[in-house]
Parts: sequence; structure tokens; C-alpha cells
Amino acid sequence: MTSPTAAWEHVQVQGARLLLTGWAFDADSPGTTTRPLVSVDGETWGSAEQLARADVAAAFPVAGPSAGWSFERSVAPGRHRVCVTVPDVGRAPGADLGCRDVVTSRALPIGNVDVRTAASGVITLSGWALDPDDPTASIEVTAYDAYNRTDRRVTADEDRPDIAVTFPGAGPAHGWSMELPQGSSGGGWTVCATADTGWGTRSLGCGFVPDTHP
Repeated sequence: MTSPTAAWEHVQVQGARLLLTGWAFDADSPGTTTRPLVSVDGETWGSAEQLARADVAAAFPVAGPSAGWSFERSVAPGRHRVCVTVPDVGRAPGADLGCRDVVTSRALPIGNVDVRTAASGVITLSGWALDPDDPTASIEVTAYDAYNRTDRRVTADEDRPDIAVTFPGAGPAHGWSMELPQGSSGGGWTVCATADTGWGTRSLGCGFVPDTHP
């Protein structure tokens, strides 16, 4: 029985996002899926995903066509130690691919207020928002009337196919809409919005909504 043959080739840090890649196979079990385990700061975070690697198969025919692996995850801002091990399919010792230190940061959310209107006693707002570090997640948006100090918070999870096209891989669930009551008006209302990921908040700007029925 022999330990797995494996390599950890790259680690990339993009904001808070970690991307690890490499290859692995167990010569004792040709063609069997060999998925490395990734730990961050001593805590096991999960198994890597299997990928096709024709170059590895050419160099090691016993590896089969899918000996590649990748692991992608967002982590909290700061310094972290990332380690990778490859369990053996049988009873031989696993392969220890070592540890590397990384420093991550968080990008602020992005988004926009597309519509601000007032009618029938309410102020209507709509737009989109997303987290660049976790683009498939639906984040929170808060809008408020700056003068009357009324606010409302919603999740930006409405369907926006245009956002899915603009940000490939993010998916469409990033739209939001809400209504605020029309409070006292001095000819209109200044309405503001913010997007919040839990890690950081970005202003989506303020705009004046005229009172069309003063």
C-alpha cells in the first residue's frame, strides 16, 4: 500500500475569496476519486472538488482523467493558515501537502438605486446589490427617508437577469424593491439606501423624490 501522490500547485487570494488548486491520485485505487481536505486555522472546512486534468493523466496514466482538484471559499478578513491533506483510499498514510499563510480582506458591496418614485402615499424604490466576495449570496439593503427618519430593510433576492449577465457567475437573485411611507414633505423627500454584507456597508446614494401632489 502506498500513500497518495499529490501536489498543491496554487493558492490565490481575491479579497476574502480563497482559491486552491492542485492534483491528487491514489495508485492503489486507479480511477478512484481522491479529494483533498482543506483546513483553515486548524478547522477542517471540507473536501476539494474534482476536476479534469489531462496533463496529469498523460504523466501518470494510473491517475485517470479527473485527478485535478480545486477548493474555493470566502473567509473572514485577516491572516489565516491554510493546510491541505490527502486521505488515502485504503489504509496507507495520507499525503500532507503542507500549510501556507494568507491574508484576506473584504470588498464592500456594490449596487444601485434604479428607481425612486412617490405616489399614492408611498415612496417606491428599487435596484440591485451584491457582494463581490460572495457573488451568489443575496445581501441586505436598507432605505430610509432622511428627513422623517423612517426606514425599511429587505433582502436583495428578486430576479434580475440583467445582473446575472453583467456579473457572470453571480446569478439573478440580486434585485430589491420596497416602499416607505410618505412623511412630512417640504416639496419632496430625500431618500437614501445602503447595502450591507455583514462585513461592510456601502452607501448606494441619496436622491430627491419630488412630491407631485403637495
